[in-house]
Amino acid sequence: MSCGAVQPLTLLLALAAGVIYLLPGAAELLAWDRSAIAAGEGWRLLGGHWVHWSPSHLAWDLGTFVVLGSWCEGRGRGRFVACVVAAAVAIPIGVDWLCPQLERYGGLSGIDSALFMLMVCELLGDALRARSRPSLVVSLVLLLGFAGKIAYEVASAQALFASDLGAGVVPVPWAHCVGALAGLTSLMLKDPRAERYAASKIPLQSVSLQNISLESSRA
Repeated sequence: MSCGAVQPLTLLLALAAGVIYLLPGAAELLAWDRSAIAAGEGWRLLGGHWVHWSPSHLAWDLGTFVVLGSWCEGRGRGRFVACVVAAAVAIPIGVDWLCPQLERYGGLSGIDSALFMLMVCELLGDALRARSRPSLVVSLVLLLGFAGKIAYEVASAQALFASDLGAGVVPVPWAHCVGALAGLTSLMLKDPRAERYAASKIPLQSVSLQNISLESSRA
């Protein structure tokens, strides 16, 4: 299945975010809320990822999720699931620890960051295996661009892309940092589908040389 096609699990999760945004009262019930969680509403730890505060917030987060999620799921569903789960669990913990002044949090941008990191690392691996300098440069530029985006948001306290997050809503760059780390950890999962895809990127010349070497050793 092509990495470019919209994948079923990605689509299902994206639809959930859309329904939550349109359903009256759903966002208030699911948002990460420090006081409510302390009072025992533990479902908000995971539910907050699917909550968005404005059309712009939803459009940017959801559009990015569909593109990155479809690529990662098409490449290897096991790693995609591991990435989403790791980010969904780690981000609320990280936000609670790194942003003690934050009372409410919502949005898929942290998970988007995890998927972006997973995708770029996969591309970087492909470039190294194929010994493709242009692909390597593109991968490194994407990594540097992501780091620059986070640095800008930390310094300016403004979102780089979504211009209207909602009244009183500010970006949480630390959620993106934690998400990126979660994306890196998901690479540790052995996913046969992803590994077969990666193997298909080995240059034909390298395969031929390996075969020649093997035949020579048998002679």
